[in-house]
Order: sequence, then structure tokens, then C-alpha cells
Amino acid sequence: MRNNNEYQELINKARNNHLKLFKSSYKEIRDIYKDASKELKIKYVGTKKRSLTERFAKDYMKAVDNQLKEMRTQIFLSDKKFIKKATELANQIQLSFFNMIGKKYGMDIDRTFRTVLSRVPEEAVAEIMNGLMYHDNKGLSERIWIDAELMKKDIAYMLQKAIAEKKSVEEFAKDIQMYVNPDARITWEWNKVYPGVGKRKIEYNAQRLARTSINHAFFLSNVRSSEINPFVEAMHWELSSSHYSRQVLPFGEDECDVYANHDEGLGKGNFPIDKTPLPHPQCLCSQWPVIPDMEEIGTELRKWLDGESNPTLDAWYKEFGKEFAGGGKQDGNPYAFRKRESASDWLKRQSRDMQMSFLGGKKKWYLYNAGVLQEKDFLKPWKELKNDKNSAIIVLERILTDGLKWKKGKLEQHVNKRIRKGHIPENWTKKEYQSRIMEIMQNKSSDVFLYYNEGFNQKYFIFGDKEWISIIGENGVIDTAYPPDKGYNYYLNKQLTGIKFMSTIEELYKND
Repeated sequence: MRNNNEYQELINKARNNHLKLFKSSYKEIRDIYKDASKELKIKYVGTKKRSLTERFAKDYMKAVDNQLKEMRTQIFLSDKKFIKKATELANQIQLSFFNMIGKKYGMDIDRTFRTVLSRVPEEAVAEIMNGLMYHDNKGLSERIWIDAELMKKDIAYMLQKAIAEKKSVEEFAKDIQMYVNPDARITWEWNKVYPGVGKRKIEYNAQRLARTSINHAFFLSNVRSSEINPFVEAMHWELSSSHYSRQVLPFGEDECDVYANHDEGLGKGNFPIDKTPLPHPQCLCSQWPVIPDMEEIGTELRKWLDGESNPTLDAWYKEFGKEFAGGGKQDGNPYAFRKRESASDWLKRQSRDMQMSFLGGKKKWYLYNAGVLQEKDFLKPWKELKNDKNSAIIVLERILTDGLKWKKGKLEQHVNKRIRKGHIPENWTKKEYQSRIMEIMQNKSSDVFLYYNEGFNQKYFIFGDKEWISIIGENGVIDTAYPPDKGYNYYLNKQLTGIKFMSTIEELYKND
């Protein structure tokens, strides 16, 4: 499916203006950092000849705190402004489409469809600002705060290093300029004194956040307005013109190549509107709505407005007729008027990469692959699904699907240790040792225990078949596996503290 030239021009115009937002935002954020660097330098006036002291550092960090608050506010307002513009640009595609149809085929439909589409930008802005479209639910303000705290931590570290180096206030003032001002160049001496403080990361993080937020705002508004348009048949994924040079040539293909070649009968690179993948941070690829021939749409719409029945448009009017007629907001279902496949059925037909992308990561995919993730939970963030049972299932699925994972060099050490202790025969290889561990994991009757104490920085799961135990971290990395010297029950009931029996593997997979 490809669009006709007139409609494609609307898309291209919106996309070009969208890209211009990146440039404007980039300049605005750089100016904010330049102004901040001047303010931080001013704090040194009258103290240039003094040596750095702990007292001075304490007072200066108060000034840094105040400046960072001001920066956060400025960046937040800047990002919000460009996010709003991005949503309006995407929504304008559909508004211009109906205006064009009306003029071309003599129908006064622009005003009526404008009513239905008018709330899209406002709602899209709210989703971005409040983090509702992200799996971690972090909103724009929180993400900006995280970057500001990183900057504060860096400056505090630099102060302590400068004091240790016995630098003067004037010398440190110059270092701060190098750190904050995006136009300043880092010297060899600066890197030597402040190792690990990446000057570019503070502005880069702000630019990355702004670009991603603008991009996601355009994407979300594009999807939402396309959902409401009854003539949009799919959403197309088009690789950016620079994708090969920016991504493929230096790093190889990424998920965008998968999306651009995706085909499930709607055409290459086309997705059901509600299944369109979210662009990754700083993605420059395009997503555009696909429609039938304009003449076909005009004829169909003209007949419907003249009273002829049309199943799709009749169903659409049932969902949005109140707004269509100017009667106020109506929370209609965009898919009540579409032939919609269930998310579960659609997901079954997709590749593993596509499934992971749709679900939002590997953890949820392992639950899905295990058959324990219900459709109502597909779009929930991981933190709402995280519990000991699901974590144990993920550890199991990682191993059963992708194999055993060890820290570098640990497998060989464990095999040698088990041979020395007489836990395994002297002629056992790494393969045979791992096969024994897999027997435990594949045995549905194996026990599952949660193992945790305050000294660990993660939880561990113990899987046992009444003879052997395998201890595996929540991150899926094997800690150890062997038959306990004093026996299975003694080890699990007496020797280890912080153990909690969960269930057998079979019971673990049963829905509550």
C-alpha cells in the first residue's frame, strides 16, 4: 500500500517541519547551558585569588542547586513547547486530509472532522508529559530532574578533586566553564584532574531527551489521529535516508530494519495502527498513515453523507457521531469501526524481535513465551508485573530458551571444583555438567525456593530435584550447582538462612 502524491505531500510537509523542531530545540537547549555557565562563573566574582576550601565548596553548591533548579525549569518549558508543536504537526496531516477531500469533492467536512480531531494534540501532550506511554511511567519533569542530579553530582565531585589538587577559585571557575558551556573545549589537563566526568554527557542527555520527546510526541499524535480517521488502513515504517550511514554501516542493522521489512499482508513495512512500534530514542525514521485512493475515498464519503449506508462509516459515526455533529467530547473506541484482530492473535504471528518490541522488553517477553502473560497485561509496565513468581519464571525461561549463562571463566572453575569435591565424575566435561543443571530446570517436579538476605544486592532462586540444587541470580546468571554434602533437605532447611519455599516448577506456571 502506497499513498497518492497529494496525501504524501501532506505527510512530507509535516515530517519536514517536525525535523525543523529538532534544530530549534537543539539551539535553545545549548543557549540554556551557555547562560547557566555564565551564571555559575559569576558566583566567583571577588573570590578569584582565594584557594578552594570546604567552606567555599559548601556555599558554592548552594548556588549550583539554585542554578540547576532554574535550568530544569527552562529545559522543561522548552521541551513542553516543542512537544506541543510536534503533536499539532502530526495531527495536521489528518486535518489537512479532510480539508483537501472537502475542497476536491465539494463537501463541507473539514469543520466536522476537525471537532473530532481537535483533542488529539492535548491528550498526546499529556501522555508524554506524564510518562503514560513509557514502561517506567517516568514523565518529562522526572527525566529532566534525573539529568540535573547527575550534573550536580559531577560538580560536587569536581569540587572535591579541585580541593585535593589545591586549585585556586579562578582555576576551578575555568574548569566549570569547560564542563557546562557546550562551546568550551576540554583540555588534556582537565581530563587528567577529573577522570570519568564526561563533559558532553550533561548536554547530550538533555538534547537526547528533547529529541526523543519531540519524536514520540509526533509519533503518538500521528497514531492517535490516524486511529480516528476511518480511512487510514495501516501505519507505514520508512527508514530515514541517513539510517544506513548512521546505523547500519558502523553498527549493523537494528530494530528499525526489522520494522521496515515487516510484512503481515498489509504491505512491506506496514502495521495495524495500534501495533505500530514506538521509535527508539533519537530515531529519525518516519511513520506515516496509509490510505486508499483519494478518488475512492471521495466517492465513498459523498455517498455516505448523501444517506447511503456504509458499514465502516456507520460504525465510526456510532462511536464519534456526537463530536462529528459538534455535540461535545465523546470517548469513542477507534477500533469499534475496524475489523480488529485481537492483540493475542496478532502477537502469535510475529517474530520474536517484534514480540519483544511490542511488549516492551525481554522480561515481559519471557512471561509471554511461558504462556503466563495475559492480553490485559501486554501494555503494562514491568514494575506493575514484577513479583517473585514472575521473576522466577523469567529466570527459568531465560535458561530454557537461551541456555545457561555464567560469569566469564566461572563455568570452568565450577567444573574443576565439583570434580575436586567428588560431586561429579572426573571425566565430566563442561557439557555434561551443564546437562545435569538443565535436567533440574526441565523437571516440572523440581522445587523452587527464593533465597535472599540483606548482604545480597539481588535475589536468588534455588531450583532442586531432591538431589541437586542450582542457585541462579535474578539476573539469570548461574551462581553454582551441586549435590549438597549433608543432603538436600538439611541444606535447604537448616544450613541456609533467608530461604523461602515457593512451589514446584509446574505449580509456578499456573495462573492464580
